[in-house]
Amino acid sequence: MMTHQFSIFRIFSCLSCCVFVISVLSACESSAVKEKVQLPTQTFDHFSTQRILAHKIEILDNYSPQNGDVANQLPMSPSNALKAYIEKRFNPVAPNGQLLITIQDASVMKSIIESDNMWDVFDLTRKEEYTANVDLLITLTRYTSTSSERRSAKVFAQRILTLPESYSIAKKEDLQFKMIENLIDELDPVIQESFKNTFHILIEKRPDTSQASQKPTGLLPLPEMR
Repeated sequence: MMTHQFSIFRIFSCLSCCVFVISVLSACESSAVKEKVQLPTQTFDHFSTQRILAHKIEILDNYSPQNGDVANQLPMSPSNALKAYIEKRFNPVAPNGQLLITIQDASVMKSIIESDNMWDVFDLTRKEEYTANVDLLITLTRYTSTSSERRSAKVFAQRILTLPESYSIAKKEDLQFKMIENLIDELDPVIQESFKNTFHILIEKRPDTSQASQKPTGLLPLPEMR
């Protein structure tokens, strides 16, 4: 009799656990839907526009997605972010010179890091790892009346994001969004150095000395508004 009662108790305990787990998972799904927000558009307004000694900039996307590449599932792919960045960052002002930027790699590879906790039955501590890569071939061609001159350079940048698999969709997308922004921020000085030292086409801004050359008026400056 005691054995029979104990078996019934175990059955009810298991059922209670199952109901509890289902409730937790349902709550997580509801939370993910509620937390989903509209992310801002990546405009790269924190970059100032720089003039370069070229007549035209052309971007050629030669990258083909591979197995495990989730770039197109992100709020903005590296390819689209790169195109928006180039358009915002550089202004060709010379009468000669074609700058071709070939995208050879713009992948975001996803992998799962399994939990080391043997008691984690539901894999709640598993992690997702995203590796974002941008690999560019930059070619500058200048034409003369009798010939053409061509020069090339390669630039590369990478960012890695690791986050818990249990994060909500909204939180994942926010971190992925920032990862791509950081990827472009890391790529920018590399491209700048290439334009300056390899291609010699970067027109550097001169410091503004107009204020320093003005005669003093004897008036104190107004306090800065905060």
